Amino acid sequence: MLDVCDALQVVTKKAVKYTQRNSSIPKSEAAVLAGVMLTEEVALKVLKRYGVTQMHTEVGATFDEEKEEKLFTVPSTPSLKEGSVAEIVKNGYDMNGSVLRRAQVGLSEDP
Repeated sequence: MLDVCDALQVVTKKAVKYTQRNSSIPKSEAAVLAGVMLTEEVALKVLKRYGVTQMHTEVGATFDEEKEEKLFTVPSTPSLKEGSVAEIVKNGYDMNGSVLRRAQVGLSEDP
């Protein structure tokens, strides 16, 4: 089920970017995008009924090895200090307070 949520979140992210670039989109496309977002919301609610909640990792936050898994590194910048989360690839989830899956992230690192 986490994989389903991951896929829906990828589509939602891309849909938001698409709508930001295209100020007027056809109603049929808008309806599909709204349906995908609603499906993601419903899936997260179903998981919550079983004690599974999405952990909120923020870009720029200090890396937490217990809740996050480093997949790659990028050079740090003045606005992104070394050891900060640079990108979130997949969200993490916990179940009744215990980490079910760590978030998969890119980490900033000094060259």
